[in-house]
Amino acid sequence: MPTTLQTKSIADDYLRLIQRFALKRITSDAQNNAALEVTDTLMGREDLSPGQRDYLSALATLIADYETRTLPPREKVTPVELLKHLMAENKMNATALGKIVGSQPAASMILSGKRAISKAQAKRLAVRFRLDAGAFI
Repeated sequence: MPTTLQTKSIADDYLRLIQRFALKRITSDAQNNAALEVTDTLMGREDLSPGQRDYLSALATLIADYETRTLPPREKVTPVELLKHLMAENKMNATALGKIVGSQPAASMILSGKRAISKAQAKRLAVRFRLDAGAFI
């Protein structure tokens, strides 16, 4: 059970983010862009506090809702295209990916399309990128 000091720290992290960008329905491109800027500062970080994780989760839901309402449907992205995009966003190379999927040769084969992402690898990628494992299969 968290101590009073830990609970206050979580609340403080969450409150600072709320003050930066309030969690409310996004109604314009300008608001969406501001929300995306906030998520960019938090995504991919492994040192998020529980308050920051909760905030990021809620904000991601609001962004997804706005984009679903306003953007035209996109073609489905393949798991490898998604992986390459996430790697670029996180400044990862094949060696770093290899540490996640099991080996650098496996990572290279996945990226070149010579090998599909296994269920076990998809689960590890999902943990690393905080996505559903189904996105990688």
